[in-house]
Amino acid sequence: MPIRDVLLALLVVAIWGFNFVVIAVGVAEVPPLLLTGLRFLFAALPAVFFVRRPDCDLRWVVAFGLVLGVVKFGLLFVGMKAGMPAGLSSLLLQMQAFFTMGLAFALLGERPKPAQLVGAGIAALGILVIASTRTGAGAPLGPFLMVLAAAACWGLANIVTKKAGTRDMLGFVVWASLVAPLPLFALSLVFEGPQAIAAALLHPT
Repeated sequence: MPIRDVLLALLVVAIWGFNFVVIAVGVAEVPPLLLTGLRFLFAALPAVFFVRRPDCDLRWVVAFGLVLGVVKFGLLFVGMKAGMPAGLSSLLLQMQAFFTMGLAFALLGERPKPAQLVGAGIAALGILVIASTRTGAGAPLGPFLMVLAAAACWGLANIVTKKAGTRDMLGFVVWASLVAPLPLFALSLVFEGPQAIAAALLHPT
C-alpha cells in the first residue's frame, strides 16, 4: 500500500477518535437528542442544495437516515451522556463490523470465508476483553448496552447501503442526513423538554 494511502487511513482514524472527544464535550453541554438532531441538520444543510440526490430508490435514503441518524446516533449520544466513556464508546462501536457480517449472512445470504470468521472471532474477543476491563472501571451497564445497540444499528445501516446500490455515497449520506433532524427534534421535545432545549440554544457556552 502506498505511504500516501497509509497516512490518509491514519488521518481518518485520528479524526474518528477525536470525534468521540467532541461528542463527550457536546453532550455535557447540550441535551443528547437535540445535539444529534443538530449534527444531522448541519450535515444536510446547506450541502443538500449543492449535492445531487443519489441515484437510488428514495426509501433506502429514508431508511438509512432513520436507522443510522435517528436510532444509531441517538443511542450513542444518549449512552455517552449517561456515562459511557469516549474511548470505550469508539471501541465498542466497532462491533458494527461483526453485526454487519451476521446481518449480511442472515439477510443477503453472504457467507464469510473460514479465515474471515477466525479473524473476526479474534478481533471480537479482543474488543470484549478491553471493554470488560473498562466496564469494571466505571462504565454503567445500561449505557454500555445502548452503545452496543448503536453498533448493531450501524450494521443494519450498512445492509441498507448495500441494498440501495448507489455509488454516490456523498449524495446518499447528505440526503439521508436530511431525514434525521425532525424525528430527533421531536424526540428531544418529548424526552428532554422545551426548557432544556431553549437553555441549550439560547445560552450556548
